Order: sequence, then structure tokens, then C-alpha cells
Amino acid sequence: MAWKPLFSPALAWEIVSIPSASGPKFEFEAIWVQDSKKTPDNSHDVILWPHGGPHSQFTNQFSLALSFLVQSGFSLILVNFRGSTGFGTDFLESLPGNIGSYDVEDCISALQFIKTSKKMNVDHIHCFGGSHGGFLVTSLLGQFPDMFTRAAARNPVTNIAWNYGISDIPDWCAFESGLEFNPSEPPSDEMMKTMYKMSPISYSSRIKTPLMIMLGEIDKRVPPAQGVDLFRLLKARGVETR
Repeated sequence: MAWKPLFSPALAWEIVSIPSASGPKFEFEAIWVQDSKKTPDNSHDVILWPHGGPHSQFTNQFSLALSFLVQSGFSLILVNFRGSTGFGTDFLESLPGNIGSYDVEDCISALQFIKTSKKMNVDHIHCFGGSHGGFLVTSLLGQFPDMFTRAAARNPVTNIAWNYGISDIPDWCAFESGLEFNPSEPPSDEMMKTMYKMSPISYSSRIKTPLMIMLGEIDKRVPPAQGVDLFRLLKARGVETR
């Protein structure tokens, strides 16, 4: 019997440039990945996937995870939102102080742009991401509660104000919220309010999408309490979550 590889999808990649909808005028990129045999007339289950960091990027290189998801029948939108690396200093520095706003907006713009340009028959839209990508998943679910069918968040930052005191990088919490970090002083009331308002937990009462939360038991960067807190709130409201 001839050997047959387990994963053998022919991936079709396309990088698209999309203008930002507000704030400084930039063009950000999204990568559209699908099975090359699919056409716009086929039904698509789409996964919107923002990266972590937030100062990192997706590239069009081989990924076992992408191949697995495409082989499983999904089409993917990988978003290099404002703040991603590889697009210049001004682009990268436009995000701190605007997390939960510019990055969320770019994810939605990418989704709408690709849906329109591809004229796709979309059955379901899902969302997945880890760390800052998990922050964006839970932000998207709270800000757009009727958009997504299912979602998964890996080690999500859900409450920046709380994470400031328990993470091994409290400076990240301050910097990304547009605040000054002072390691010898506790955060002020105003700092805590700012970080909380930017956090997905502040609008978690709007989340109704079924959600899987994946946590690292000894994660020091985003301690599991961040996800457990959101899990308890959603369970108390009867939202399907685990």
C-alpha cells in the first residue's frame, strides 16, 4: 500500500492591504488562507486569528497549525493589526494606549474587507488567539456579541489592571495601556481605572458566544487566574464556556 501523508491540503495564500478606519492613516495587512480547491461559491467556516504580542506578526511561511485547520475545513484570516512588527516604528507605536480599540477595529475591518472582496458564502465566523491574541478574542466577543459562532482564547489577558500585580511583566500592562511604569510605586487609582476600562472583563457582561479558554497552570506571563475569572463570570450568566 502506498504511503499517504496525513496533511496534504494545497494552501492558497493571499496578502491584502487594508486602510485603517480611524486614527493615524496606515495600511495594515491581513493574510487570507484557504484550501486552494475552494471557490467563493463554496460555504466557508472562517477563523479570524489575531496574533499575540501585540508587537509581533504573521508571515506566509509553513505552519503545521494552519495546515491542520485548513485540512479540517476552515478558511483563515490572519491579522497584522496596527502595532505589528515589520511595518515601521510609527505603525508599531500607534497601538500603545489604544489596545482594545485600534487592534479590535483592524480585526473587524479585515474580516469585512475579505468577506466583501471574496464575495464569500460564509456559514460561520469563529475567533482564535493567544496572549494578546486572547485579549483580542475576548475583546471582540464583548464588543461584537452577535458576530461570532464560537471562539477559543489561549492564555488571554482579560483584566490588565489585575494582571499588573500578578504578571512577570507589569511594565507591559502599563506601556500597552499608554501609561508610565514605575517599578517602585504602586499604580494610582487613575492608572487602575484606565487599565480596567481597556480590559475585556469590563464588557464581559455582553459576551454570549460559546468560548473555550485554554490556560497554562504555571504561566507567569498571563497567570491562569486571568482566564478563570472570566470563566466564572460567564458560567454564572449561563454562557457556554469551558
